[in-house]
Amino acid sequence: MELATFDEKGSHKVHPTLAAGEALSKISADASVPLLIEALKEPRKRFWAAQILGGLGDTATEAIPELVEAVREVATAVTDDERNASAQAANALANIRPKGLSALISEMGHDHPEVRCLAIQFVPDGSDGKPAVEALARRLADTQDDVRRLAAIALKDIGPDAEAAILFLEIARKKERKGFVLFSIENALKSIQGKRPD
Repeated sequence: MELATFDEKGSHKVHPTLAAGEALSKISADASVPLLIEALKEPRKRFWAAQILGGLGDTATEAIPELVEAVREVATAVTDDERNASAQAANALANIRPKGLSALISEMGHDHPEVRCLAIQFVPDGSDGKPAVEALARRLADTQDDVRRLAAIALKDIGPDAEAAILFLEIARKKERKGFVLFSIENALKSIQGKRPD
């Protein structure tokens, strides 16, 4: 893993904190978490810190509040680097199970649509995503087209384990007026019912 970035002048710069955190995580995962939590608070280190934390699984439970804050930063993100750091934090939460995934699922109800979208996008596929089914089903009635579409895609990717969402998908199919969202809803129903999506 390359724990480096470019500074404002375009010079390649390795972050010693992150290099130390990554090395320490291989020796003692528990000991590395506080160091990585501190790194999350610095925008230029956030992406790599989140990536390392996500690889630690439930050992990184202590980092959940800071990772949630990093996910919410997408609401004010200006650059691709900032958006990528938020996405990496969402990915980390999805891999810290069960508590990190629960925190990510809670963010599906956030006021800002970009936060909701990001939380939905990182729901695990298959049976690992089953804890998110109820929250995803609720998002099928979201006011934002992209949120509804992504919720349907996530349910499709969960497949038969999202059976509890079938009624919600059928209701959404009757109400949906946007063709691209309707397409995703229909594919979700096919996937859950064991049929091949389009």
